[in-house]
Amino acid sequence: MKKSLLLLSVAAAACLPATSAVSGVITAWDMGNVVVQSGPYIDDITYHSDIYDRNVTGGTAGAVSNGYVAFTPPDGVAPGLKVVNDEPYPGAGQAIPDCIQSAGTSECQGPFQSHKRFKMRATDPGAISLVFNVEESQDLNSYRVYEKIINETGGRLDGYTIELGFGLGDDFVLSTAGDGLGFDLNQGGKTNFAFGLFGDASVNQHHDLDGFFDNDARSGFNVSLTEDVYTTQGIFGSYESLFGPWVSTTMVPFGYFWDNDNDLTTDAILMAYLDENGDWIQRRTENGALAEPSVPAIVDEATLLASGYTMGLVDDLSNVNSDYYLAIGDISGWRTYDTGTANFTVRLTTNAVVPEPGALALLGFGLMGFAYTRRRKS
Repeated sequence: MKKSLLLLSVAAAACLPATSAVSGVITAWDMGNVVVQSGPYIDDITYHSDIYDRNVTGGTAGAVSNGYVAFTPPDGVAPGLKVVNDEPYPGAGQAIPDCIQSAGTSECQGPFQSHKRFKMRATDPGAISLVFNVEESQDLNSYRVYEKIINETGGRLDGYTIELGFGLGDDFVLSTAGDGLGFDLNQGGKTNFAFGLFGDASVNQHHDLDGFFDNDARSGFNVSLTEDVYTTQGIFGSYESLFGPWVSTTMVPFGYFWDNDNDLTTDAILMAYLDENGDWIQRRTENGALAEPSVPAIVDEATLLASGYTMGLVDDLSNVNSDYYLAIGDISGWRTYDTGTANFTVRLTTNAVVPEPGALALLGFGLMGFAYTRRRKS
């Protein structure tokens, strides 16, 4: 494994017994609790790798699923997630050559918006468990996790928790301090809504257009990170004041999008959206082949259609990008250890919001939206 201790934090190294000379390398996603939708697969159609609360190699009777990993060919391939070890990397700024990411042609160190994030779709509040197989190694290993979490529950969520441990369902046991499994605390963790909706392009190297709803600042979840638990703690930025708690895919508003480069493989630019009063609000205008922020104005839908814009869902309002790193140390003391191999569980638990009568102003905005399809970048 191409790694030195300098690439790991003191906190990550603290997960390892001081006398240990053996560590672990993640070899694969363990599919024992997963059922992958079978092919043949058709481009631009989304498929499922359904995740259950128990081993389902003998069938799914009695098993519960709260979510799935989605993959959409040609950018995504079955089963939707892969583990990468020892990817060549350019050096400065790209110090972690190992990752967990979407399955396909993308790479850990690939360029911005190259479909690296695997799509975790939460269909019901509760736990969704990814199990990974590990083998002994002589090196300390840190893995960057590229994940997009999508609220597909039909209701609002007030955040989520990611726990590291062992086992599935009621048999899950949380990892303990210093057991060789933990988050890499030096690398940290963060959860953001899409920059295209919230953010100041002048302080971001990857963007040249400010966020649609907020030109000045990002929005996302505050994060509390310990060795074995990643917890969101409330939303920062303007998201909640505009839309309330984290909305589901069935609750996002419609928007009108401009395909400024006539390329279906790139993102179209959001130009206007339908607000809770039923008005189309335009917040960007054209400037040649580019878009730029403008003073929000109510416009007639016919004007948007005449401009050549296309209606779709502002689906990024239901998505958050979750970034964190896993530190893998000595696996020999794990409860799953057996002759040089072991496995561990990354358990995501989403938390539902109990709605108040008359609340949830956006409910119903998305009912027609699934008729619109468009390939979107990660």
